[in-house]
Amino acid sequence: MACLRLRDEGGPLPAVQILICPNTDLTLSQPSVAEKGTGYGLDADILSWFVAQWMPDPSGRRSASLLHQPDLSGLPTALVVTAEHDALRDEGDAYARRLAEAGVDVTHRTSGKQPSWTVKPTLRVPCGTCCMSSRPSVRAALRS
Repeated sequence: MACLRLRDEGGPLPAVQILICPNTDLTLSQPSVAEKGTGYGLDADILSWFVAQWMPDPSGRRSASLLHQPDLSGLPTALVVTAEHDALRDEGDAYARRLAEAGVDVTHRTSGKQPSWTVKPTLRVPCGTCCMSSRPSVRAALRS
């Protein structure tokens, strides 16, 4: 939401967005929340609790979700990493697609058959590989 706000207010944007297993849909309505929401480290119940802490009123969650914003154009280049066995997988995948459809330069990587909690601690090597195998615009933004 910070990049959207900066874009809308004419502020300076970051060179790149790096989104690792992002929570882009506060409605928690994507299929992977149910499919992968138990036994993979980030359970749907705790995810629901996190969302309730951030946005207590459920009626405002859709409008506060990146995935449901009407206009994603003009956002910085993005690297989106999702994990196969993650409750947030589908919303991260959908957000990467929406960014691309809006004309944002996106590199989307899936970390394979890992749950999200194993992606972040071990991301040092995969992230370097992931970033350097990304589009030239991502590599350039990371170097600047």
